[in-house]
Amino acid sequence: MNILIITNLFPSSAELGRGIFNKQQFVELSKLCNLQVVAPLPWYCKKRIPRQEAIAGIKVYHTRYFMIPKIGRSLYGIFFYISLLPKIKKIYKEFKFDTILATWAYPDAFGSYLIAKALKKPVVVKVHGTDINAHTRYFLRRKMIAWALLNSNKVIAVSKALKERIVRMGIPSEKIVVIPNGVNNDLFKPMDQAECRKKLDLPADKKIVLYAGNMIKAKGIDVLLDAFARISPDILLALVGDGPFEDTLRTKAKKLKIKERVIFAGRKAHDEIRYYMNACDIFCLPSRNEGCPNVLLEATSCGKYVVAAKVGGIPEIIESDKTGIMVEPGNSEELAKAIDKGFGVSHMSRTPVGRTYTWKQSAEMLDEVLKSIDCRPQTIDHRPKAKEWVKNFIYAITPKNIVAWRGNRNKKLVALTFDDGPNPKFTPKILEILKENGVKATFFLIGQEVSKHKGIAADILSQGHSIGLHSYTHRGYRCMGSMDKRQEIAMTRDIIEKELGIKSNMFRPPQGALSLSQLLYCKKNNITTVMWSLDSNDFRIKDAQLLVDKTSGGHVKNGEIILFHDDNEFTASALPQIITKLHGGGFEFATVEEILK
Repeated sequence: MNILIITNLFPSSAELGRGIFNKQQFVELSKLCNLQVVAPLPWYCKKRIPRQEAIAGIKVYHTRYFMIPKIGRSLYGIFFYISLLPKIKKIYKEFKFDTILATWAYPDAFGSYLIAKALKKPVVVKVHGTDINAHTRYFLRRKMIAWALLNSNKVIAVSKALKERIVRMGIPSEKIVVIPNGVNNDLFKPMDQAECRKKLDLPADKKIVLYAGNMIKAKGIDVLLDAFARISPDILLALVGDGPFEDTLRTKAKKLKIKERVIFAGRKAHDEIRYYMNACDIFCLPSRNEGCPNVLLEATSCGKYVVAAKVGGIPEIIESDKTGIMVEPGNSEELAKAIDKGFGVSHMSRTPVGRTYTWKQSAEMLDEVLKSIDCRPQTIDHRPKAKEWVKNFIYAITPKNIVAWRGNRNKKLVALTFDDGPNPKFTPKILEILKENGVKATFFLIGQEVSKHKGIAADILSQGHSIGLHSYTHRGYRCMGSMDKRQEIAMTRDIIEKELGIKSNMFRPPQGALSLSQLLYCKKNNITTVMWSLDSNDFRIKDAQLLVDKTSGGHVKNGEIILFHDDNEFTASALPQIITKLHGGGFEFATVEEILK
C-alpha cells in the first residue's frame, strides 16, 4: 500500500526536533507500507531547507504554500490546497499513492481533504488535541475542520478524551479511531540518576522537578513558577525547551525571587531529554490544555512520578496514584501541594509506570486503519432531480456503440454488472447465487486479477456470463496519462484473450473516469465504453438491506445497467434478495450486450 502523508509537523534538516512524535510513528509505519511525506512550509520561510530531502530514510517534500502571516487565517486552508495541489499531482506521477493521511486539523487536514477530493483519493485525518483546542475557538475554522472530519474516511484521535470532543463537534463516533502515541523504549527507560546528573552537570544533593516542552502559555509554566515560590527553597526546577514565552518566564522567575532555583536548559535533542528525565525526581506538566502529551508517556517510561494538570488525555496516562498526581489547571497552590506530596512517594530508582505503547504498536494500529480504507473514490450521485433532463439528453444523443449508460427503455430488462474481479473469496459465491437463480450477468475484470485467478475467470465464462475489460491495475487509473490508459486497456484485452480465448469488446473505466483520448482509442478498436445508470454504492454502503432497498423497488426502470462489485461480503449477502425483488417487479435479467440491442 502507498500512503502520502501531508503534515506541517515533521522534521527537516534545519529543525530535526519538529514533530518528533510523527517522525517516530511514521518511521515504524514505513516498515509496513510505502510512504512519502509532504511537509509544507510557508512561502516566507527564511531557513535554508531543501525542497526535497530524506529524513530517517523517508522521502520528504518541503513544498512552499502561500499565506499572509496573522491575516486572513480562515483562508489558510484554501491557500494550502491551491498551493499544494500542483505539486502533489506531480508526486503522484512517480508515487501512485492509494490514500492520503493528513495530520494536524488546520490548515493541513482541511486543505488535504480538498486535495484528496480533487484527486478522487480517500483521506484519513489524524488530530492531536492542541490543534483542535486552538482552532475550534474560531467559528469559520471550526466549521471547516468539522466539515473535513465529517467527510474524511476515518479520523484518528490520540486519546479517548479527544475523541469525545470530536464527537461533540458532530462527527459520528464510529468514524473515529483512538490510536495513542507511543514511546521509544530503547531511549526512554530507567537509568542511573547519579550518572545522569553528572553528565548534565546538575547537583547531586538537590531535589529536582523537570518540565520539558515548548515554552508557550498553553503549557502553564507560569503557573509552575508560582507554585515553586510556595515550596521548599532546596528544590530546583529544570526547564528544557524554548519558545516565545521564555522571556516572560525569565522575568517572572526574577520577580518571584526564585531565579537561582530555576535552570533554563534550552532546547535539547530528543535523545538527550532522556538524561534529564532520569536525572529528575518528579516530572511536571501543568498544561492548560493538552491532547495526549508524548513527553508524559516518556517520563512514565523512565519510571518517573509525574504531577500534571487534569486536561485532555492526561487522565488516560495517570491511571492511579502509583503513576502520579493530577491537579486542576491554573491552580498554583494545588500544584505546589501536589509537588510536595510527590516527593513523599517518588524515589531514586523506579521501574516504568503506567500503560504505554511502543511506536511499533502505534504504527501497527495506524496501518490497520489505513488498510481498512476502500481506496476507490467515495462517490455517490448527488445530482438534483432538476438536472435529470440533462442526463437523459446526454444518454439520448450519445451513440450506444461509443458510450452506453443504459439499455432499451421499451424492454423490461435489467443488467447486473460486477466490477473489480475476479475475487477469490466473493466471486465464486456470486456465481453460485446467479446460477441458482438462472441469472446471466456481466463481469468487468481487472487484468492482473485474471492472471492471478484464471480458474475463476474461466468459470465466469463457462457459466454463460459476459466479460468486459476494467483496466489492468485499476489503482490510479483516473490520474494516468493518455498513453498509460491506452496501454492498460490493451494489456487487459490481451490477457483475457490469452487466458480465456475471447476478445472482449466492452470496457468500463475504473471509477467511471471517462476521457476523450480513451473514448477515441476504444472507438478505433471497436470497443464500447460501458457506464451504468444505477450505482449500488456497495463499496460504501456496508449494509446488505440498504443495498437491497437501493437496487430494487419503484426507482428501478427498464433498461437499467446496475453497478456492483464482486469483492465484498455485502453484495454477496444482498444479491439473492435483490434478484427476488426485481423478479417480483416483473424484470428479466440480461447481459450488457443483450440489453443494448
